[in-house]
Amino acid sequence: MNWTTFRKWAKENNYKVTREIKDEDNNPFYYEWVRADNTERKGSANSLSQLVRDVFNDKTDNKHVAHQLAYREEQKKREI
Repeated sequence: MNWTTFRKWAKENNYKVTREIKDEDNNPFYYEWVRADNTERKGSANSLSQLVRDVFNDKTDNKHVAHQLAYREEQKKREI
């Protein structure tokens, strides 16, 4: 997902996202997000993928995090 597409999706889902330019060559942007109807729900990220993950997790009450934890537990059981 590119920045323009995500920014549009975020706006449609009641989030405000911003991107600032940094001076680093390997990571030129710094991202911030805030939920429009609850400004206490906010965060920042160093990459677009982290930003997308964080906003999605906020929107779905950490559904992605729960999925990752369940997957890790399943992998541990398979190793034993």
